[in-house]
Amino acid sequence: MIIRERASEFVMISQHDHAFLSGEIAKYIQKRFFLSEEYIEEVLLAVFEHDRGWISIDEKPLWSESGLAPVSFAEYPHLAKLTAYQKGVDEVEVISLYAALLCSLHYCSFFTKATDDESLHFVKLEKERQSRIRKQLQVNTPVIRQHFRLLQFCDDFSLYICLNEPGIKRDDEHPWFKNGFINSGWLSNGEDIVAEWIDSENVKLSSFPFMKEFQASIDFKTVPKTGIHKWGIKKAFESCSKQKQFIRFCR
Repeated sequence: MIIRERASEFVMISQHDHAFLSGEIAKYIQKRFFLSEEYIEEVLLAVFEHDRGWISIDEKPLWSESGLAPVSFAEYPHLAKLTAYQKGVDEVEVISLYAALLCSLHYCSFFTKATDDESLHFVKLEKERQSRIRKQLQVNTPVIRQHFRLLQFCDDFSLYICLNEPGIKRDDEHPWFKNGFINSGWLSNGEDIVAEWIDSENVKLSSFPFMKEFQASIDFKTVPKTGIHKWGIKKAFESCSKQKQFIRFCR
């Protein structure tokens, strides 16, 4: 779950809804950045479905031990996250081997500096999966690398939208992407792409890798703090209807 706190409520965005926005962003990437048209549909599938392991988790949000906020995806218990990652890749693999390969690479990138046994075991199993799929598909390594980076960029851009209040000023943005999207220079002139809210509905980029300007949306819930104190986070979350935020991506 992605969490933004306001004075009297929490904005709560499920991981799968965030992934859907990632997929909508990917649909408009210029085709030349895919290198090959053969796997475009499977790349898009990977982007749309990369967080599907969170679906059941986000249906039952947790309250933090501090008692101050719901538990976000960044703070979620480590072992439960690893299980969700593996479950999600398993489910994607049933649909598409290539999409599963990209999702697996994406998750393994989270643990390049990990030293704990659980993370290392997860990476070991995923690398075995990756090796098996590579042998089956025989896809060119540079193409895989490009599609993996595309997934990362779309994930980061969607997170930028979800983590920041619409129309937020640059100085007040979430720290993760203030200096741009890491390793996105391949989509521009070599410099990492920087996003910025123009107003509450429009976002512009320092370099524009898309075919055209476009509009997309993200589903979210606003959960009142009074409801949480009265019923608890799970019931309060369930009682709220989803809303829709529209974003226009501009040059």
